[in-house]
Parts: sequence; structure tokens; C-alpha cells
Amino acid sequence: VVIDSSDNTMSQVPIAFTSTDSTIVRVDLRTGVATLSAARGSATIIAQTLTGQADSAPVTITPTASAILLQSGGGQSVRQGDAFALPVRVRVNAVDGQPVAGVPVAFAVTRGQGSAAPAVDTTDASGLAEATWTAGDSAGVGNLTATVVGTSISVTTSGTQLSSAPTALTLETTPPNITAGDSLPPPDLSIALSFDG
Repeated sequence: VVIDSSDNTMSQVPIAFTSTDSTIVRVDLRTGVATLSAARGSATIIAQTLTGQADSAPVTITPTASAILLQSGGGQSVRQGDAFALPVRVRVNAVDGQPVAGVPVAFAVTRGQGSAAPAVDTTDASGLAEATWTAGDSAGVGNLTATVVGTSISVTTSGTQLSSAPTALTLETTPPNITAGDSLPPPDLSIALSFDG
């Protein structure tokens, strides 16, 4: 909008539009229609009359999340009911392959039992979010899925939940030293329990 010295709106005034960085924002010289690029960054759009009056508006582009990648914490093993030693850590990237900060990521057990805490974590300046995975009460392979909240962008990792119950029982006896005609003493028993893992 162009106004004169009396604050009246002026019509039919030619205005030229430019951008301080056309790699970030391209502006049509006549219409002022701005086209944003996929690159992140900042630029200023400038509107100027032929007589030199001008105004400007800053524009900052932050690409949205386009991918989520597992960084660490996958493929671990733990006894059922215990927490895995390392947290499950993921990174959220934008279309330019760079990390995106401030993105909520939901963590949920999608196979087997167990839990993740926190259920939702927000990415930091490096695009990282993490949660502690605690195994459930049943043995087997479990899955934990991290999803960018409000999207279908997700990544799944697995972990092995080992049984806390013994899987084998071995009785070992010490043969007694006896003479013919003597009574046989109670056997000396040694019990060995075996666990998976």
C-alpha cells in the first residue's frame, strides 16, 4: 500500500519488488509474488516506488522434517523387565539433509511388551531426540518405533529381551566311597542352573 504525505492511499503507483537473496526467495519484479526455495536461510523482500520510497520484510525459511534416522541404541539385549543400557536416539532431517530442531518425536513399543520414556521428546539443535527403552515381562525380540508427531515419518529398531528364568537344570552327584555291606549315604548334590544369553 502506498500512501501520500496526508496518509491517503494512492492507487496506480508502480512498485518494484526485489529480494536480497534470490537463492532463498525469488520475487516477481512486477507482481511481488514470492517463490520460496527448498534451502534454509534468510532474505529480505524489498518493495520500492519509482520515486525511491521503500519498505521491506524479512523472510526466514526453515525446512520441515522429511526423514528420521536411527543414530544409536538399536540391536541391544537385556533381561526381561530391565532397561536397555543405551537410550534409543534418532535424528530428524529436512529435505536438504540437515537436522531440524524443535520437532516432537513419539516413541512407542510396537512389538512385544515394554515401555519408552519419555513417550515424546523434542529434537535439539542437532536434530536429535531419544528415549529409554525398558523391556517387558516376556522374552523375545521387541520393536521400538520413533515417529515424527503428526506425520507418517518413522523409524523402527529392535532389541532382544532375554528370559530371566532358568532354561536348564543339571544335577551332578559325587559317587560315595563305600564298602560292601555298608549303608549308602545320601548323595551330595550340586545343582547347576543355565540361562539364555
